[in-house]
Formats: sequence, structure tokens, C-alpha cells
Amino acid sequence: MKHPEIRIGTRSSKLALNQTGIFMNSVDWTGIETRIEEIKSHGDMDLTSSLSEIGGTGVFTEKLNNMIAEGKIDLAVHSAKDIPSTLNEELEICMAIEGHNYRDFLVGKNDIKNIRAGGKIGTSSPRRMAEIKYIRPDIEVVNLRGNVETRLRKKTESNLDGIILAKAGLDRLNLNPEGFELPEDIFVPAPGQGIIAVTALKNSEISKHLKKYSEAWSMERLEAERRCMKIMGASCTVPFGILVLPIEKGYRYHICITNEKGINYSDGLSDNLSKIENACRELYEG
Repeated sequence: MKHPEIRIGTRSSKLALNQTGIFMNSVDWTGIETRIEEIKSHGDMDLTSSLSEIGGTGVFTEKLNNMIAEGKIDLAVHSAKDIPSTLNEELEICMAIEGHNYRDFLVGKNDIKNIRAGGKIGTSSPRRMAEIKYIRPDIEVVNLRGNVETRLRKKTESNLDGIILAKAGLDRLNLNPEGFELPEDIFVPAPGQGIIAVTALKNSEISKHLKKYSEAWSMERLEAERRCMKIMGASCTVPFGILVLPIEKGYRYHICITNEKGINYSDGLSDNLSKIENACRELYEG
């Protein structure tokens, strides 16, 4: 591939930079000049308001993706779970890696079933808030914003019984706090959780080059979950979880949705479930 210099956009947090490093090490850049540009997203500028208050959808990705469309950078590295179900028309997700690390992790001394009545758990995710309330309605959920290190510090400062984070983020920061992996059938992860995804201009030379290094399993999982997300009209401000796992003879999935009665899991309680099943079959069974 011939290109004068590829400008790679990323958020400036330690986790984002570590994920960009993983991406860089996954691609052959022989003969290609690269420059990493650290960019503060809208979500990075306001660390006190809830995600819904600052716009919700795309708060961590919109600025980077707009910069690609405007020609200010050539590609952007994202946490896939932050990408809205609808992208700028001129962009595409051209690469997905690291898709096997999708679970939530409860940082704390006690598993969620053993936390004291009236205990406090911190999270900024509406999905995690709903899932906590489903399994432990007696627990108080505290809105907790900030990067991983900040949230770990706030857990101690605020004397919280626990906080819930993505296991992938902890692993990529080489952090090993005391705690518990949460079951994926109850704490169904966000669409694309754990996946590192790259956006670029559709059919561009850069996009074509990066597609050669995408992991098929991770991209299949991401495409399925994003299609389901679109069917549900979900975003990071809506309590919605979906995990579609490609297996040898098709797929299996877990889903968490909300209605006026609270949370439903994948037991046929929503008309949209048939649409989701059809979308999965189309992807995995042709």
C-alpha cells in the first residue's frame, strides 16, 4: 500500500492508547509511515454528567469518526461497544480484533449475591444498572464516571462495595484487582464489548489494507451484535445487552432487553427476538 503518512486517531486515555498499541502490533506496517494522534472525545471532556445527559450515543466515537470524514485523520481505533449502531455513511468498520474477552467483572471482596443488603455498586452503564437491579433489587447503584484507574480510586474513596468494569479493559491495563467475573447469561455484555474496532473511509486503500488483518470470529460477532442493536434501536444510554457467539454449527446468543416490567432475557418475550434470530440465521446460516 502506498500512502504518504497514515494518521491514526485514538482517545488519549491509557486504555485507549494500550488498545491502539495492540492494533498497531496486529498490522504489518512495512514501508508505511504512521502517526498516532491523541484526541479528546466529548465523553472525555465531561466526567461528571451521566452518559445520557451528555448525549449518550457516540460520545466517545463521534468526534474521531467525523475527523475521518473531514480528512483530518485516516482511521480511528475504538472500543467497539462505544460505536453507535449507525455510522457515518462514508465510513465502515474495517477491522475487529480481540473478540473473545467480553465479560463484565465485579471489583470487590464479595460476589454480587453476597454483598450486604443496601450495599452500593458503582457503574455508569444503564445496562449494568438494570442487570444489578434485576438480580439484587436491594442494592443501591451509584453513577460512576471516569477512566478505569479513576473508577478504581473512587471505589475506595467512596467506600463502595463494588464497581463493575469490562474484564478486557482491566486485562489490557495489566490490572488484577480482587473480584469476580460475572455470568454472561445474567450480565449480558454490551454489543461489541471487548472488541477493538477500527473505522476508516469505505473502500479506501487504508480500509482494504486493514481488512486483511481483521479476525474473522471477532468481526462476525461484532456484525451480528451491531445488527441486533440496530433492530432494537439501542444505544449506550439504553439498558440492552447482546452476546452472539459464533460456534461450529451456527451461533448461540444471550440477550438482555427492558420493557415496562423490567428486564427480560432471551426467552421469547419480545417480538423483536424473532427479528434478532432471523438476523443471526442470515449471518451464520446463509
